[in-house]
Amino acid sequence: MSVEDVCSELERMHLNANYAKVVRDNDLNGLALVFGDVDQLKLLFPMTLGQWTAFRLRFWGFPSDRRQTGRQTASHPGTTSTPSTCLGPHRPASQPAS
Repeated sequence: MSVEDVCSELERMHLNANYAKVVRDNDLNGLALVFGDVDQLKLLFPMTLGQWTAFRLRFWGFPSDRRQTGRQTASHPGTTSTPSTCLGPHRPASQPAS
């Protein structure tokens, strides 16, 4: 997703036009939004909670707390969320692959 694609999405979401300026000034393409530091993005975009939630869902597709591994989940306190992987089961370095 290019910088202009991001700006178009922000327009479709009816968000403040200043956010598109922030995107252009900081060269924020889709990769920058997905892999950028969430706290830095929050500083760049002074959004209301509702705006931030819509923004997060549009660009990431799920709540930001699920992007970070090892954090407790609200629905299951005491458990942590981890991303699924297609690399196979974890084996200690000393255990040979079969």
